[in-house]
Amino acid sequence: MKNLKSDKTTSSEFLFATSLLLMFFDAYEIMSIPIFWIGNALYFFIVIYLLIRNKLKLPTVFYILMLISILPTLLNMKFNDLEFVILRVFSFISFFLSVFLFSQVNNEEKINKIIKNIVYFIYFISLYIFIAQIFDFYELPRNRSGTGIFGFDEQVVFWISESHRLLGTFREPVFFVSLVFPCFLYLNYTNKLNFFFYIISGIIFGLTKSQLVLFLMLIFLIFEFINKSFSKKHIILFTVFSVFFLIQFRECDISPSNAACPEINNQISADKIESLSSESFQINLNVPIENDVEKEDTLDFLQSQFFNSFNLGFQNANSEYTKFLSKNVLTKTYYINRTLPEYLKVKYLSSPIGTGRYSLTYENINLQNNFLFNLFSVGVLYIVLLLMILLFAFSKSNKIGFKVLLFLIVISLSVYEDLLPIFGFFLGSMFKINKNENK
Repeated sequence: MKNLKSDKTTSSEFLFATSLLLMFFDAYEIMSIPIFWIGNALYFFIVIYLLIRNKLKLPTVFYILMLISILPTLLNMKFNDLEFVILRVFSFISFFLSVFLFSQVNNEEKINKIIKNIVYFIYFISLYIFIAQIFDFYELPRNRSGTGIFGFDEQVVFWISESHRLLGTFREPVFFVSLVFPCFLYLNYTNKLNFFFYIISGIIFGLTKSQLVLFLMLIFLIFEFINKSFSKKHIILFTVFSVFFLIQFRECDISPSNAACPEINNQISADKIESLSSESFQINLNVPIENDVEKEDTLDFLQSQFFNSFNLGFQNANSEYTKFLSKNVLTKTYYINRTLPEYLKVKYLSSPIGTGRYSLTYENINLQNNFLFNLFSVGVLYIVLLLMILLFAFSKSNKIGFKVLLFLIVISLSVYEDLLPIFGFFLGSMFKINKNENK
C-alpha cells in the first residue's frame, strides 16, 4: 500500500493547501482570471506530480474511456468557444484522475488537518462577511462577474425584503453550499470532531437559506442512520441548522443606516417595503411571480431530451438548453415583431419591445446542475462511469459504498457544471478512510 511520503512531502502539502484555499475564492479574480480557476489548475499539477511520484500507472481502459467521453466535444470543436471547452475537458479528466489517485494511496493526517483548518477559516471569514454586509463593514471588493445572463452582472449581496443570506467568498449561497458541504462531509468521515464543529456548521449552512443545503442535510442524516453512525452531534447539527435556516435577518431592520437600504421618508421597515413593492408590482404590471423557474426549466429540458441523444459535447449542452427555453419567445417574437423596422431590431438585441424572457434569444443560460450538464455533454457513458465507481465501492464494503453514493449525490446536485477536481479527491478518499467510531 502506497503512502504520500517523501522528502518533498512538506512542499506538496503546502501546494495542496494553497490550491484548496484558492478554490474557495469564487467571488474574486486577478487580471480577469478567476482565482477559483487558478486553484483548480494548481491542484491538477499536484495530482499529476503525485501520480508520478507514487509510480501509479493508469490502466489502458482509463485512456479509452476518457477519449470516448470527450469525443462528442472534439467532433463539435469550434475555435470561438475553445477556452470554455478546454476548461470543461480539463476539469472532467482531472476529476477522474483524482478519483483514481486517492483511491489508491493513503491520505496523511496532515492533509486532513489542512482541510479542517481551511474549512474553519472559510467558516469564520464567511461569518465576518455576513455581518459586514449588514452593517457596512469592510470586505474585499467582489470583482468577478455574477452568475446572471450578462457578462457584466454584479454579484447580489443585498436582499431588501428577504433575510440576508450568507455568501462567504462565493458569488451565490448555492455555490458556497456546492463546495463547502462536500468538505463538511469529508471531515465528518475523517476527523474526530467536537460539538463546536457541528454547531458552527449548522449556523453557517442555515444562514445560506439555500434549498439545496436543506435537501443535502436531510440526505446526509438519512445516510448516517443507514450507516448506524447517527449521534447526538447530528441532532445538534440539524437543530442549529433549522433555527438559523428559519430565522430572518433583514438588513434594513437590523441596520437601517445600511447604504443599500432605500430612503423613503427617512427610513421605513423592510416589511413595509415588501408590502409596497408587492402591491405596486401586482397593480402596475399584473404579472405573476414565478417560483423555482430554473428548477422547472431544467426538469422540462430533461424530459424533452430523455429519448434523444445526450452526447452534445461540453460546448453545446448550455446552448441546446437555451434553444429549448427560447422556443416560445422566438415564436412570440416572430408574430409580434415581424413588421418592425430593421433599425429597431438592431437597437434592441432581443428584437421585441415589451416584457418577457427575451434575453434567451441572444445569451446562453447555464444548466447549473452538475449531473445533467455532464450527461448531456458526454452521454450515457457518464452514467456508466459513475456506476463503475459506485459498484467498485460496494465491492469493498457496504459502508464505503454508501459513503461514495452520498458523495455522488452531493456532487451531482452541485450547481458547478464542471466536475471539480477536488470532488475527485473527496470521492477517492472514501475508499481509504475509516469511519471515526468515537463520534
